[in-house]
Formats: sequence, structure tokens, C-alpha cells
Amino acid sequence: MPPPTDSPARSTPFGPPSLLFPECAEAVVTDGLIDPPDLPPVEAAAVHNAVPSRQREFALGRWCARRALARLAVDAPSSSIIPVAANRAPIWPAGIVGSITHCQGFVGAVVARDDRLRSIGFDAERAEPLSADLVRLICTVPEIEWIAEQSPTPQLDWPKVMFSAKEAVYKCIAPVFGRMLDFLDVTLAIDVDALAFTAAARDLDLSAVRGRLAVSRAFVFACASIPVLPPA
Repeated sequence: MPPPTDSPARSTPFGPPSLLFPECAEAVVTDGLIDPPDLPPVEAAAVHNAVPSRQREFALGRWCARRALARLAVDAPSSSIIPVAANRAPIWPAGIVGSITHCQGFVGAVVARDDRLRSIGFDAERAEPLSADLVRLICTVPEIEWIAEQSPTPQLDWPKVMFSAKEAVYKCIAPVFGRMLDFLDVTLAIDVDALAFTAAARDLDLSAVRGRLAVSRAFVFACASIPVLPPA
């Protein structure tokens, strides 16, 4: 089988561009065509009742995460255990923030040190358009109005982009605010030229969230992060 894609690359339709992530973060992705190493017992126990495909995605996600940790020179990354929290999110080693994502044909992880980022969320989705009956469950009225104003672009479905971006936002803010939000609780503002976005919520201050987007022929990618502010 071919080796995994070890780093994001702009030159292929597979991986997200490196500019998707903050400079202080490290990401590793794979197309899932490798057989992942066996999981440590603590991690394996978290998915022992899952179907084989889910077990495989989980193992590949941990494989990506450990390689990303190695790039940060985290001590003993190959033996770093990444357990599962009660909300199913990864429990990262002390001093680390990160996110894992997977969809058909793609698995990836991104990590950073917590003295650079308070949190980070990474999401990947297949580039197929979002079903029409789901648009009003995912997009707020201002977002739907904004989408209607955009010029049609081949292979670019804005509702799917917003779905991915909101998934990244939720992964990012959950560790900070300790709560989950519904899709309609957040409204995005997208800068089309910069492929960046900001987020607003009714009862949370999300002004610190920084969002970036990338789209390939096969996938939609989104990353949301909250930087650590420098000392005054």
C-alpha cells in the first residue's frame, strides 16, 4: 500500500494547504490507505465496541496525532496516550491543545502548545454539496442570505463550507467554554478572498476565534483557533 501523506501539501488535491493552520501548529494527515499501528490498551478500550471502520478511523487519528506531537518535540510522542473524554474529545498531553478529524478518505490531526494557542479545531468533509433539506438546519438566516448573493462557483458549495467551519468552531470552543452549541447558535462571516471566517454567537463572545478555510476537488477543510494573547 502507498505510504501515508505525512504533511499538508498545496500541490495535491488530497491534503489541506499549510496556510490553513496557524504557524505555531503542526498537522499530519493521511488518506487512510495504511494499516494503523495497534492502539495502547487505554485507547483501544474506548472503541472496543465500535464497528471495524470506526476503530480504524480512531487508530489512524491517533497515529496522525502522535506524529504531529513528534513535530512539536513533545517528550516520548510515540508512547503518548491520548484517551477519550466523557464528551468523546481527545485528552491531550499536558501543555498541548489539538484536534482530530476524519471523513471518507481522509484522517488528520493538528496540535499546538498551549502557550501559543488556547484551543484549536480542525474539520474535514467530503466536497459533495450539503443536502438541500439540511441547509436551514445548518445555516442561519443571515448566512442563507449571504449565500444567495454569491456568484455560483463550480465545485464550491457554501452550505457545506459553513457546515465544516462550524464543526471546527465547536471543536475549538468546547474546551474553552465547556459547552456545545447547535449549528444555528453560531453565525459565520466569510472573507471569500482570504478564505477566512469569523464567528458570532448569541450568548458567547467568539471574537477571539480565528477561522481559515480550504477547498480541494475532494474535500472541504476548516480550522478554527484561539490565540494566546501576548502579555500587556
